Amino acid sequence: MGVTLYADRQAIALLLRDHSPEDALAAYYALHHSETRTQLLVHRDERGHALSFMAVCQTGFDLFQPLAVLRAPTANGVEMAAWLLRNGLAPTRSYHVIVPPALAPAVEV
Repeated sequence: MGVTLYADRQAIALLLRDHSPEDALAAYYALHHSETRTQLLVHRDERGHALSFMAVCQTGFDLFQPLAVLRAPTANGVEMAAWLLRNGLAPTRSYHVIVPPALAPAVEV
């Protein structure tokens, strides 16, 4: 696993509850999915602490349409989610995007 992906996964692990049904899908793809099929974008504060993230993964579900999962805190979460989507996805490509209901407005824009 690449050093950057490993370090990013360690940084975002605190944003997920690994055994929670709410976070199970995001935790799997962001923390455990194949490193060769996972790209991770982490939004950090000025001290370098992870605030939010998006994992974009090539999966067996649909080889031609990547799956994107993201998490952001409740406060400013929609703004952070919109930043992740703008900076992590190609504008002309389609994706399966999975977000918590609170972040849905970022995807609907």
